[in-house]
Amino acid sequence: MAKTLSLSRNVPKPFFSAAVDAFWASEPQTVLHGDPHFGNLWFEGDQPGFLDWQVAIAGAGARDVAYFATLSIDSDLRRDIERGLVERYAAGLAAAGFDEV
Repeated sequence: MAKTLSLSRNVPKPFFSAAVDAFWASEPQTVLHGDPHFGNLWFEGDQPGFLDWQVAIAGAGARDVAYFATLSIDSDLRRDIERGLVERYAAGLAAAGFDEV
């Protein structure tokens, strides 16, 4: 029987949490929705928006993008489109005048 590696079993949670938190804290900060999944999404014409801002926080914008993609897009489809999504996100930031994308 093959052995599996469980990250939560082999890496102490406080270390893992601290490292992840430190990474996100080192990134440029913005307002995050905090719970951006498909159930909190609405459209007005072709413009999307998010409902339910009760857990809004400050953090790295990519965190909401990653959270939404993970929870709202089927894994097989996400693998096929993720590079294009990231490139589109980066292009949108650059078009809005952000230097470091």
